[in-house]
Amino acid sequence: MNYLLLAAMWIVGIVVYSLGVLQCLICLFCGLPMTSMLGREFPGKVDIGGLRRKYILPMFFWLIISAGVTFAVFNWGNTYAKCGYLIGAGIAFVFSLGKWGMTEQNIMEFLQGAHRYIASDTFEDAVIFCLSYARK
Repeated sequence: MNYLLLAAMWIVGIVVYSLGVLQCLICLFCGLPMTSMLGREFPGKVDIGGLRRKYILPMFFWLIISAGVTFAVFNWGNTYAKCGYLIGAGIAFVFSLGKWGMTEQNIMEFLQGAHRYIASDTFEDAVIFCLSYARK
């Protein structure tokens, strides 16, 4: 029975890291810095407050969910649950290395969500500006 719990918590660790922690890291290392750079490059053409809210609110939501699950596992789980959770989160962490920052994929997702916060006459220039920061 303990091995089933270990396997289940392994999956929970992968899911919590992938859905919660990774999204927060992408916001911290791509979304928010790109928002600040766009605001400096195109003053008055980008709704900085709206873009920041778009990233900060979900980031806090996922941080609370991730912290709650982690708290529950470490307070009420046995050793097998804790180990499975840490193994799952660790594996997800290793596979996510290099995907947090300003990769082309993250920037494209940023631009897809940010198009309504950027003035339409500046959007093409903003795309070129953002993609110039993409790590390949």
